[in-house]
Amino acid sequence: MPIDLLSIALIGIFLLFLLLLIIFFRRRPSQTVDQTLLRESFNRLEEMARRLDDIGRIFLLPRTRGGIGETLLEQLLGNWLPAAAWKRQYRFSDGGRVDAVIRAGSFLVPIDSKFPLERVAGLLKDDTTGEDRRIPPAERKVFTAYAREISEKYIRPEEGTLQFALLYLPSEHIYYRCFVEDPSLSEELLSFHVVPVGPSALFLYLQTVAYGLKGLSLPQKAKELRSHIQRIKSETERLERLFSTSSTHLKNLQASFDDSRTALARLSTTSHRLGDDSTDASEKE
Repeated sequence: MPIDLLSIALIGIFLLFLLLLIIFFRRRPSQTVDQTLLRESFNRLEEMARRLDDIGRIFLLPRTRGGIGETLLEQLLGNWLPAAAWKRQYRFSDGGRVDAVIRAGSFLVPIDSKFPLERVAGLLKDDTTGEDRRIPPAERKVFTAYAREISEKYIRPEEGTLQFALLYLPSEHIYYRCFVEDPSLSEELLSFHVVPVGPSALFLYLQTVAYGLKGLSLPQKAKELRSHIQRIKSETERLERLFSTSSTHLKNLQASFDDSRTALARLSTTSHRLGDDSTDASEKE
């Protein structure tokens, strides 16, 4: 994490600077060292060190570490979950907000990403060796107090949350140091129904959720399919009724047509007879 990278970078810069000095002296063994050149080199070295130090403090400043944690969290959620499966800055009924929630069916999993890393920065410098890697009491108290706060603020079954929340640590180093090397601290947080996760652990969790969401979508799709089938069945029954009515009408029409044709035939016969009788009467006269 930042401080370890900073230390390595500073050591690398220092060794590089020594190498440049050695090359400089070997190439100019009989000349006086240019004081201006050395001064400029030292100034550049100090400027690079300042910039690296600023980068290292990004994760430790209270004002910025929450924003960076939220940004990294949102990137993970956005990359692995569909947009409808999570929401940033979720608001509860009393106005309280949690950094993000994952929608697991009809339930919510709250995620907090604002853990104060600056309060456990000493763990990054911890060089304890051997089997005793327990977290010191002061840092342990920071974690447990924060877990209690998460539990009280964000675990709300009456508003649809599950009975646990996630504490996201954007520092893989701190997560490994605190919860892998000292599993007892993880157990203490679990007693508050808070699950600590680092970037890699959250990644695995999101993969599980993504597969779970696919499984949850199957019953919904089956329900939609049943609804479509029921609609088709209703339309088929309606069409059958229309055909039955049309068939009855056609039969009545056929009967009416036959009656009309019979009446027309009788009328035609009568008409011919009357015509024949009229002709015969005329001839007799």
